[in-house]
Amino acid sequence: IFNGHISISTHTFPTQRGCDLLKIKEGTPLLKIEAIVNDIYGTPIIFAEEFFRADKFKFRVTRGKTL
Repeated sequence: IFNGHISISTHTFPTQRGCDLLKIKEGTPLLKIEAIVNDIYGTPIIFAEEFFRADKFKFRVTRGKTL
């Protein structure tokens, strides 16, 4: 793993099925997290797209270097 990024944005599901899965009403704002991790050649090796209910979300950042 060489580098990567994570973005967090607001989103709404365009389908009733997505709303049913998260037990929300259509049009309810969600948090969308997208993560991409690249190898040393810049080739994406991990891609994640996740959706979270905004009322059930906790954001935590841990910074530092571990050896």
